[in-house]
Formats: sequence, C-alpha cells, structure tokens
Amino acid sequence: MKPLLFALALAGLAATSPSVLAETEKPPLDLKVPAKAVALVEKQARKPGGLSAFAASDLQDLVYAAAKDKPGLQLRLLNLLARENFAPADPFETYDDIWYEQALRLAEKGDQAGALTALGRMRAINELFYARLDPVFAPARAADPAVFDIKAAVERRLAQAETLSAAHPDRLAGARIRADALEQLGRADQALALVDEALAKVEAHPGDYVDKANTLVSLHVERAVSLWLVGRADDAIAERRRTIPLARSQEDYDGWADLALIGDLVLSGKAAEALTALDYFNAEVGAAGIDNWVAARAICANAQLGRQGAAQRELKHLAGKDAPNTASLSFAYLCLNDLDKAALTYIARLENPDRAPRAIEALSPRVAIKAARPAMEAELLRRQALVAARPDVAAALAKRGGPQPSPLIPAAGEPY
Repeated sequence: MKPLLFALALAGLAATSPSVLAETEKPPLDLKVPAKAVALVEKQARKPGGLSAFAASDLQDLVYAAAKDKPGLQLRLLNLLARENFAPADPFETYDDIWYEQALRLAEKGDQAGALTALGRMRAINELFYARLDPVFAPARAADPAVFDIKAAVERRLAQAETLSAAHPDRLAGARIRADALEQLGRADQALALVDEALAKVEAHPGDYVDKANTLVSLHVERAVSLWLVGRADDAIAERRRTIPLARSQEDYDGWADLALIGDLVLSGKAAEALTALDYFNAEVGAAGIDNWVAARAICANAQLGRQGAAQRELKHLAGKDAPNTASLSFAYLCLNDLDKAALTYIARLENPDRAPRAIEALSPRVAIKAARPAMEAELLRRQALVAARPDVAAALAKRGGPQPSPLIPAAGEPY
C-alpha cells in the first residue's frame, strides 16, 4: 500500500509539493515501541485529517505490534480505527484481518455486541468463515446467527464485486473476487468462463488494466482452481505450470505456486512428477509454513511410490518441529494411512485454540464437488472421514461444539 498524504490545507503548506510534504510531514510510527506509536495515532486522530497522516500499512502493522505489548493496547487501537472508519483506499481491498482481531478481543472480554459489530465490518469471506468455527464466538453466534451465515456472505461478496467491476472496468480484481465466490457457491463452470473471458481481454488489450501486474497471477490461480473443481485435473495442472513463471517473477516469492503444483500432482497420483517438482525447494528455502507443506507433500509422493524410507525421513523432519499439531502433519499421516497418528494430530489441533477452527473445518461435513475426484484425493478424504468418525476424535470435536457443516465448496482446496 502506498502511504497516504497529509491534506495540504491541514499542513498549511499549500505551496509545498505533495512529494515533499509526504516525506517531511508524515509522523513516523515506531513499531518497536507500540505504546508510544498508539499514543501518537490517538493524538493525530483528534486533529483535522486524522489518520490520513499515516501510511495505512503502518497502521495495520501497528495492530499486530500492539498485540505483543501490554494487555489492552491492541484493542484500544482497534477501537480507535473503527471509530475513525479506517478503510482501504482501494475499493477491492479489505481490512478484514484487523476487524477479525477486534472481534476476537471483544469476544474474549465478553462483549458479544461489540464482536458482532466488528464482524459486520468484514466484506470478504476467509476470516468470517473461521469466525463461525471458532469456539470463542459461540455466544455471539447464539446471539445473532445471521451474522455467521457464510453462504449469504459469499453471495453478498459476489454482488459487491459485480457492482465494483461495473464501476471499474479497468480493474481485474473484480473478476478474481467473483470467480472465487462462484467457486465456493458450487458454480465453478461459471467461474471458469468468467476467468477465461477476463484473460482473453487482457491478452487483446494488455494496456487497459491498471492492476494487471498485481492481479494477473491470481487470475491464473483461479483458472487452475476452477478447472480442478469441474474435474479437469490435467488441465488444472497445466495451468499451475503456466502460473509458476509469473509467480516467480514477483518480489519476495516464497514458492507458493510451486507448492500448489506439487499439491495437485500429489492428489492426482502423479507422484514421480511431484518429486521432480519438489526439486525447486532443494535450492530455495520457503517460509516456515510452506516448508511444512513441502515435507508433507514429499511424504505423500514418496509413499505413493513405495519409497517408505524416504517418506519416514521426511516425516521425522516434519514431526520433529516445535509445533507438531499442524494440518501438514495430519495430511502426512493420512497419506501414510496411519490413522491412529492422524487422529492424535487432529485431537492436538482441537485442543489448541488457535488451530481449532481449521481442525473443525477439516473434520466437519462439507459440500462435495459435482465432478469425479482424482483417485488419490478421494482416498485421502475417505481416510479423513474415518478419522472424524473415531470416538476419540469425535469426543475432542464435541468439546469444541461438534461438527460445523459448511454450505460452501472449499475453493482453496480440501482442508486437512
């Protein structure tokens, strides 16, 4: 995000150029001293122009820095941002992550009305989806179930994106958001047609889209997802391969597109190709979370090929990490058909408040895609269902409120 500039009238420097003004008048936020930074934001909020003095990205970073400081500081900042109607300049963007933080802090304090108001500020789906699964929001769900109607939220998001797309024909972001919503609603064929149309327009008129550099890769990702959901796994894999050069050219690329390809290869039973694709990570080190999934995919590919020694070496690496209660480890044990160990990982995740929502999602019924799945993916889901039905796992799930069926297609991939 680009820093927001002071209003010239506020600064009293009408003769000063905006670029000079931005450099000389924007108050710095010292994220190493969150309490001081929050006090500065509070002081500035009382002046005309308010929060426009700060870079929006700095304010978002301060939200998370404040969480590590003294109790209550983060919520104090979040409440201020809400009062000031802090919102992105880009109409396609959302600040749902920080409103989720506000809702979480308020729910923990027992302020259900405040939590519901914070959740009502969300426009996208991901945070709201997991809020409906988070036990901390159980009282809020009981107070107003409509706020947590995730299918209605997706339909609203689709309508919003359609309106924004019509108002901003020079933007591709609307097509990406609409495709994602259509996939979740079980309309992947429509999502595919939409993305194909958008990509054809970009190819015909590449200079017409102001967000092409930031959005083109995500359109190719949506195309791969849509192809997978309509049962065209080989075409989805081909699209993943086309996406990788585009993704690698982006700044701070951490291997996510390579890992997505590997995931589809593993689920399609193309284990030898998956191992070849995994060679990328022998030379490149990804983020910690991606590194977990690299090991999990390697375990799955090796297990499919009967290379148990290699699979066990990767498993030792993955299971020996500091946080063994991860989705990647659950996936690995499902691949190895070790349902006892898989069950233990799900139980551990359910006992961890931060990991429980995604474990609940994985163990709960969800809408199945209409197309036939690749055999390996179908087998993994069968094993997962067996784990979910075990008495020990069911008891752990019951402590978190029991299964929470989803009316949506998991467009980001089946949860494990």
